[in-house]
Amino acid sequence: MGKNHLRVFMLGTSENLNAKENVYAIAFMENKAIEMAKEKHFKGILTTNTNPLMEDFGKSYLGYQTMLEYHISRYVDGDGNRPFASAHDTQKVVVMYKPLK
Repeated sequence: MGKNHLRVFMLGTSENLNAKENVYAIAFMENKAIEMAKEKHFKGILTTNTNPLMEDFGKSYLGYQTMLEYHISRYVDGDGNRPFASAHDTQKVVVMYKPLK
């Protein structure tokens, strides 16, 4: 992807916020990242989601496309260990991309 793409790695809110406030806070941060990327003439945004709500929000409202979906229970490290083998199969990492015009 190189220097022409913005990588959004991690967004977080306060645990003192209720569910509605959390959605508003994340939407605000996501929209600011998109705005900044456009202002700086990036070609697109790459992000990684581990939260199903953010995955759905990114697809449904922000125009992100899923590039890779990986269930963490299947992860094998360099030594052949599966440190997350007991994780529920619904826990996944989703890599998403949003092209900018």
